[in-house]
Amino acid sequence: MKPLFFMAALLLAAPVVAQDAATLKKTLQAQYNKEAAAFMKKDINSALSINTSDFTTTDTKGKKMTLAEFKAAFMQIITVAQSIKLSSTVEKVTLKGDTATVTVSDKSLFTLANPQTGKKAQMEGTSRNEDTWVKKSGVWKRQTNRALSNKTLMDGKPLSN
Repeated sequence: MKPLFFMAALLLAAPVVAQDAATLKKTLQAQYNKEAAAFMKKDINSALSINTSDFTTTDTKGKKMTLAEFKAAFMQIITVAQSIKLSSTVEKVTLKGDTATVTVSDKSLFTLANPQTGKKAQMEGTSRNEDTWVKKSGVWKRQTNRALSNKTLMDGKPLSN
């Protein structure tokens, strides 16, 4: 009798976990949308507000940056950017307690002005990332970002990443 009860409990709990992951996917997609909208307005502080204070990002070669380093790097880009278009799509969410692992794909398009020549350039990027989100005090924040793949083009020509 106990094994049957256990199986029934597992079957009943499975949709709840799936529903939580599906709901969380929508919640996190809204966070990524908030980040993109803020970056497009060049509001870096609002964009970075989705991250924990100990946030780190790691590129495809294993180079890690802190939140402060990431902010400084992005500030360099937005100072020369005439326009910014960003979008992120949450592909997959794996939920385990108060931690979620998220696979997300990003697209970016920057229109830049070369400070020396004044010529415009188009920098286009696509990436696929694995992010870790943690829930603290009822709020989901991104703690880590790890690039799985990254492709950047400058005026249609590949840049080394």
